[in-house]
Amino acid sequence: MLIVSENGARAGDTLYLTGTIGTPRLDGDAAEALLLGIRQMFTPHALADTANGILAAAREIARSTGLGFRIIEETLPVAAESVEKARDGILTAAMRTAHGGYLFCSPRRPVATMTITIDGIRITPVGELLRTGRTVERNGKSNNADCDAADIDAP
Repeated sequence: MLIVSENGARAGDTLYLTGTIGTPRLDGDAAEALLLGIRQMFTPHALADTANGILAAAREIARSTGLGFRIIEETLPVAAESVEKARDGILTAAMRTAHGGYLFCSPRRPVATMTITIDGIRITPVGELLRTGRTVERNGKSNNADCDAADIDAP
């Protein structure tokens, strides 16, 4: 699912991720309530489902808006039981199966550095839209997200 608003995404918009890597996916009424909360609190310019992973959702938003993106890996919310796996380098693979719902962009504002919750679901700023380029920043170093596609989005 991809939703793009008519007022359009812009470079500098903050990318937010709902949910936490390593937790069950929302379905039915809970997913609908989360979408409603996102629309009310953020008025997103673009929103994509993360069922196929965070990078797939980011690429879908980039493709539909004509913009690039930067995701900061260290900001991705990981469930406590998955933290040890993340230290072993599995976080990159987890980016293809982020559960909990959606990646969306909204204009930058003061909350852009804060994690908030909607109906108990974590909403975390994880990056931004750029004029060009698709990168994942790891330990302060940018990596081309298109080059990582085979490693990150493989089934």
